[in-house]
Amino acid sequence: MTKRTEFEHWKLETNEAVTTWVAARLFTFRRTGVDGYIKRLMLKSKSGKD
Repeated sequence: MTKRTEFEHWKLETNEAVTTWVAARLFTFRRTGVDGYIKRLMLKSKSGKD
């Protein structure tokens, strides 16, 4: 059985929440705003239309 300190547990929960938040912003259909800007940077289009 895994033994974690309270801090380690908190850190893992926080990491999961942040990862979920970022994924929710990246995998939207938006093309504008901060999430659209980040998506365009990270998911460069191969067609070059962006």
